[in-house]
Amino acid sequence: MDHKIILKALNITHKYGNNISINNISFEIIDGEIISILGPSGCGKSTLLKIISGIEKIQDGILEIDKNIMSHGAYHVPTEKRNVGLVFQDLALFPHLSIRKNIEYGISYLSNDEKKQRVREMLTFVKMEKFADTCPHLLSGGQQQRVALARSLAPLPKLLLLDEPFSGLDISLRKDLGIEIKNILKKSKMTSIFVTHDANEALMLSDKIIILNNGKMEQFDTPKNIYTKPINSTVASFFGTINKIQNYQKMNNIFKISKLNNQKQDININIYFRPDALNILNEINSDSSFFEGKIIDILYYGNYISVLLSISEYGTITGYFSSAENLEIGINLKLKINENMLFVFQEKE
Repeated sequence: MDHKIILKALNITHKYGNNISINNISFEIIDGEIISILGPSGCGKSTLLKIISGIEKIQDGILEIDKNIMSHGAYHVPTEKRNVGLVFQDLALFPHLSIRKNIEYGISYLSNDEKKQRVREMLTFVKMEKFADTCPHLLSGGQQQRVALARSLAPLPKLLLLDEPFSGLDISLRKDLGIEIKNILKKSKMTSIFVTHDANEALMLSDKIIILNNGKMEQFDTPKNIYTKPINSTVASFFGTINKIQNYQKMNNIFKISKLNNQKQDININIYFRPDALNILNEINSDSSFFEGKIIDILYYGNYISVLLSISEYGTITGYFSSAENLEIGINLKLKINENMLFVFQEKE
C-alpha cells in the first residue's frame, strides 16, 4: 500500500542573523499522521513550525506540501496560500464574536449556505453544538481549545499545525483533552504537527516524534522506538530520570552484558538505563548476578516509589519499585538490571 507524502523537508536550514536555529533537517510526513516536535526550550521547535507554516523563510533546502514546493532558495509561498491550519498557544479566538462567527471567520469564501453547513459539521465534530452562540470568554479552557481546533479544521487544510496547544491547561485536563483532540484528528484523517516540551504528551499522542536539540534533528521515529531504542544519550534523557554508568567494565564483569561484547576496550563507553530497569532480588542462588545498593532516600508517588540508592562501584542511581515493597532508608538491596532496557553509547570524554 502506497502512503501519500503530505510534507517533505529536504536539508532545510534557517538562521536568525548568524545564529543557526534549524540545521540541515530532512524528514517526510505521511497523510493522516500526527507528529510531535519535542525538545528543550530554544532548540528550534517553534521555528520549525513557523517554517512549515510560511511565517519564517529558510536559507537553504526545499520544503514541499502535497508535492508542491513551498520554499526553495528565494522562492517562498506565503502562509495564506499554503493551505495549512494554525492553532496558536494563546488560541487567538475573537472575544467579541460568537463561537459560530469565530469558525466562520476562516471560511468567508464559501456561500452563506455552505458556511452554515460547514459550521454545523465542525461544531458537531468537536461536540460544541450547544455553544454556537456563546462568546469564548464564557467557555472553559478545554472548550476554547476545541473551538480553536474547529476553526482551524473548517477550511479543510492539507496540514494542521499546533504550537503547544495544551500549555495553558492543568495537568489532568491536558491529558484528557489531548486524547480527545487526538481522536478528533484521527477521525478527520487530518495530518497534524504539534510542538510540545512534554515528553509524556509526545509519547501518548504521536504516531512519530521529531527530537530536536540545538537546531539538529537527533531522531525521527515512532514513540516506542524512540523510548526503547534511543539513538544517543540526548534522546534517552528526554524521557524522565535516567541513570548513567561510566565504569562499564565493572558492570560487565558482574552481568556479562551481551551489548558490550563487540565494544573496543580503549573507547569511552557509557551505559544508561531508566529507573524501572532495576529489579530487587529477594532470593539469591549461586547463579545470581547482582550488585548491592544502600537506600538513601525514598519518594512516594502512589502506585510506585522512587528510591535513591548509593552504589559503591557506580555512585548514586535511582530505581522505581512498587509501593507495596517494604523499603526503608538505610537498608541494603540486592539489585539486578534488565539487560533489554540498557542503552550503550560511545561518547566523547
